[in-house]
Amino acid sequence: MLLNRNTCAIGVVLAACLPVVAGTVADTMYLSSELTVFYRTSADGQTIETFDLGPGRIRSMYNDHGTIFATQALNFVEIENAVSGTPVINQIAPLSNLYGSLTKINDLFYGTTDNGQSLYSIDVSNPLNPVETFIGSNGLGGTGGLAYAPELDKLFAISKHTDALYEMDPTNGQVSFIGSLGIDDLSGGAEWFDGQLFLAVGNGTSGDYEIGTVNVLTGEYSTVVAVQPGGGEEVAIGLAIVPEPATAVLCLLLGGWVLRRR
Repeated sequence: MLLNRNTCAIGVVLAACLPVVAGTVADTMYLSSELTVFYRTSADGQTIETFDLGPGRIRSMYNDHGTIFATQALNFVEIENAVSGTPVINQIAPLSNLYGSLTKINDLFYGTTDNGQSLYSIDVSNPLNPVETFIGSNGLGGTGGLAYAPELDKLFAISKHTDALYEMDPTNGQVSFIGSLGIDDLSGGAEWFDGQLFLAVGNGTSGDYEIGTVNVLTGEYSTVVAVQPGGGEEVAIGLAIVPEPATAVLCLLLGGWVLRRR
């Protein structure tokens, strides 16, 4: 859903249009990927746009204050026009590893390699000379979802091999078990947004490619929206979430003769 701003005029009376939101400041737009396909999904799941950004697989995504970064094959990229229009891949830096997950802590990106066993920090401040630093191994494998919660100062990891949620130590890559997802996680990508942990997942239990939330206290997964019914597969998946502006507007008449009576 795209924001439409209307301007109002009645005679010679000046009018200003302000957003009107029922209940919340903004809805949510889910940006996700499955192999080379990029999905733009509205909060209610009623509007789903698809774009093929191949040839390389989009292995992970991250929303950095409105800029959508991703790893595609052995490249660190930006997805321009991610929220509206036609998305375009802009290559930023070459990478030495295939990263199946991506998040950011302070000024550094973090990712797990394609097999999900090793945690790396990724410094792309100099795109011509990116620095990938091995931090440690988690001993799990299959870590396809990685998300840092700044409010909690915790790094969460989700493993498709164990179908479970973990807290990961960003200094050594070691993990602590939190709880089971309660589904068959074929593959996934995670994002922390608005105080919640979200997961785009090939759900082997429902058979769908979907997006849901994960309880960070228990690990339990709950479906929010099915992006591709029947599309749950063990493939590369990425997720980024952005606020979706409300479309309703309120026109306030500012003419003095309207607001004030003598």
